[in-house]
Amino acid sequence: YQRRVHGVLEIIFLVIFACCYVISLVGPILVIFYATKFLHKFIVLAISPFLFPIMQLILILITTLLKWCFLGKIKQDKAHHHASIHMIFMNLIYHLYQPPMKYISHLCQGTWFVIAIWRALGVNIKWSAYVGGVHITDWDLINIGEGVVLEDDSVVQAHTAENMVMRRTEVKIGDRCCVGVGSVVLPGVVMDDGIQLGDLSLAMRGEYFRFQQDAPNNNLWEGSPASIQSQEILKQVPSEQF
Repeated sequence: YQRRVHGVLEIIFLVIFACCYVISLVGPILVIFYATKFLHKFIVLAISPFLFPIMQLILILITTLLKWCFLGKIKQDKAHHHASIHMIFMNLIYHLYQPPMKYISHLCQGTWFVIAIWRALGVNIKWSAYVGGVHITDWDLINIGEGVVLEDDSVVQAHTAENMVMRRTEVKIGDRCCVGVGSVVLPGVVMDDGIQLGDLSLAMRGEYFRFQQDAPNNNLWEGSPASIQSQEILKQVPSEQF
């Protein structure tokens, strides 16, 4: 019986998902078509470039409302099976918000507007942070400090899947940290102030990135998994190898 209920819910959510995307794609065309009957063609031509971003913002608004209505505040150390109702809602919301959020993040990259959207979803992020086209999940468990830089295509997540069970752990990124292009921060990661995670690097689950007080300029972590890079070693490598 439970499997049947889950199956019906999944079908309903897929229908909602499909309808939202059809509206986001067809909606601007329909608005332009009907607007030409009531407005001057030059006015319609002027507002048409703004219709698609507006539809994406509407999808983000719907996602935010669904998140707070059905999921509430996401908590750590609470396991959820992949077939649970919670996970069905979570997957629907993730699929709804990812494409429009990626579009808006690149369109308004580095502005307070992107930070406002992440804060509305529950991310504890300071207004002075610089946010590129980053992908953030488990919003309420992500803490981002002052002056943090999150580069394009980076990922910050607070969950892992183990034996069909999702587990979450809080992530803390200190002030003035930098997460490079294409880098991934896994759950349980703690970064001291001033840590730099290089491009295409992986911060492993539960890892603590300690600031080197005796060598303040030697706090670059790179690789998969990430490890601290010695400035002496970097100086010995010829520049043409970079």
